Amino acid sequence: MIKEKPSKLTLEKMYNEGLIQSEIGRIFGLSQSDISVLMKQYGIITKGNIFWSSEEEKILRQHYLKSSKGCLTPLLPYRGWGAIKNKALKMGLCRDAETYRHSREVVERLRILSQSKKIKINKNEKSALSYVLGVMDGDGYTDRKNTIGLETKFKQFAEKFSSNVKTLGMRPNMGIRKRENKHFMVWASSREFVEWYLELNFQKKLSWLVEIGDLAWRYVEGRYDSDGYLHPCGSQLICIHNSLQREFVANLLSKLGLKVSIQATNGVWVSRKSALDFATYVHSVYPYKNLEADSKI
Repeated sequence: MIKEKPSKLTLEKMYNEGLIQSEIGRIFGLSQSDISVLMKQYGIITKGNIFWSSEEEKILRQHYLKSSKGCLTPLLPYRGWGAIKNKALKMGLCRDAETYRHSREVVERLRILSQSKKIKINKNEKSALSYVLGVMDGDGYTDRKNTIGLETKFKQFAEKFSSNVKTLGMRPNMGIRKRENKHFMVWASSREFVEWYLELNFQKKLSWLVEIGDLAWRYVEGRYDSDGYLHPCGSQLICIHNSLQREFVANLLSKLGLKVSIQATNGVWVSRKSALDFATYVHSVYPYKNLEADSKI
């Protein structure tokens, strides 16, 4: 991104409209600290540095949860929307699931639960465990401490992942990221699961999946929900950029009886002859076209 220095008028207007310094910085290719320095040079007073009066806090407490942005900002004329949201969060006022996720209450509750190992996972639910493992190797993530999660633009995928996480005994939360394109987020906490997941190398993972037999298809389902694509010719593709991951998935699919090929840049292709078998066992959130009819052509 080409860096561009905004004028005082532009900067003041964007800030007063509720954009925070980091958001303004991204627009112009600058860092938050660059914007902060520039605002000081221009003499623009940041509203976050002005102490909140008891009257302002009272207004926020009474109206934040039930009033729209358009109704609330006139009641706090000296505060930008970003400053209002940050102050509300510090006061424990949360308008939506995304904000609630970052609140001190949730962070502290998850930390205590994880450290005390109260969140146990049911490893006997091998179907759900296999699916969650597939998603984690695909679009899922972990902070390598206690949290796992998924962010996707497909609500059905988020709900499916959340349902399987819940089956394992975790307590998933779901929210919506409203910036830019709307994304659905799922997150949960279990130190036991994260430790188990991080200990799995390719060989251990393959051995476990082969051991559970047909339930290993659920791992493939999680990978396909994360990174799957149906080519117009009828073949399925699991997009994987990491070469070791490509080899691992191709090996697993071969052990499940499918004919596959590895594409150096794309991922793992399922052959035309195996496409119907793949669709029979992998019940993706994304619809297949009529592969059975196509196979007779």
